[in-house]
Amino acid sequence: MAKYYPDDIRPFEAIAEARRWLAGEVKLPYVKSCILACHMSARESQKNLTAFVAARAIGQSASTVHSARHCMAH
Repeated sequence: MAKYYPDDIRPFEAIAEARRWLAGEVKLPYVKSCILACHMSARESQKNLTAFVAARAIGQSASTVHSARHCMAH
């Protein structure tokens, strides 16, 4: 993702904020907004399959912190 869209930090924020939620530093609604922003990043990069898939995978990974149902193998 960063290779193609270096200024789009939403995927990085989703992971970082999910980790902060796990540490008890931030509230879940805030993290959910970061995860949704990551998914928006994916939608905006649909013309680049690599970036699209990377952002979508990061969003799904970050969302597993609050719900095991978001894990694709679940």
